[in-house]
Amino acid sequence: GIIGIILAFSFGIILIKAHKKMNLKQSKNLTSIVYLVSLIRLIILGLYGLMLKGVISATPEFISALAPFYNNVNRFFYIFLAVITVGLTIIAFKREDRNLSEGLNPAQLRKIKAHIRNKNRWIRASVGIMVFFIALLTLNYVYANQTVQLTPAVAIEPANGEFTIEKNELVDEKLHRYSYQTKQGTIIEFFLIKKAEDAYGVVYDACEICGTAGYFQKDDQVICKNCNVVMNKLTIGFPGGCNPIPLKYTTTKKKIKIKVSDLIEREKLFAN
Repeated sequence: GIIGIILAFSFGIILIKAHKKMNLKQSKNLTSIVYLVSLIRLIILGLYGLMLKGVISATPEFISALAPFYNNVNRFFYIFLAVITVGLTIIAFKREDRNLSEGLNPAQLRKIKAHIRNKNRWIRASVGIMVFFIALLTLNYVYANQTVQLTPAVAIEPANGEFTIEKNELVDEKLHRYSYQTKQGTIIEFFLIKKAEDAYGVVYDACEICGTAGYFQKDDQVICKNCNVVMNKLTIGFPGGCNPIPLKYTTTKKKIKIKVSDLIEREKLFAN
């Protein structure tokens, strides 16, 4: 809202002022560290993109290694803020008046000391603003990462060899989990989710890599319960990576239909 815009504008002004007060070496060191943090983030996103495109093989080992970094890629903003805060704090409390030349006259000495005090005020003000922002973001993160309740699977039975789900059941764009017990006693779980206008994800609650661990939804993202890989809702229904296995289906104007014969093709996966 307006308060956020005002805070962001104030933060920007103070940060620019603080940066102008740094000497060239201080500015280069701080900028280099910030660029390094940004580069690491881009590498993580790049590896994930290459995996989705199939350029890098999506092996369980690779996904397990990449998942902790990719799932926390948004936290790089916190690292970014922390780096700037620590750097500015070091600069702010570094005494610069110790090496002033004794040959300066009192007027020159007062001018230099006034400049140093002015510089330190802006830098310390930016540190205070950064700490305030980090505190707000931390509170927001704690609130956003509270325990998620998983949606239970609804047991359904077929009619005339197929399951029928009304589209109006999916209008909330939430993950709707269903289950079916086969004649062999195997419980197959699958879920449907509305992705966009008349676009649906119809998939097994399982993937080729993590098996039947299942998925849960958080905002517009679907998350694997086993490896915590985060997927955008719009990608549900596409094969590859840790995406849930697509399930064949047909649609009418108001209904989504799944044949029992198509569903039980993956019965062995759920029987293990």
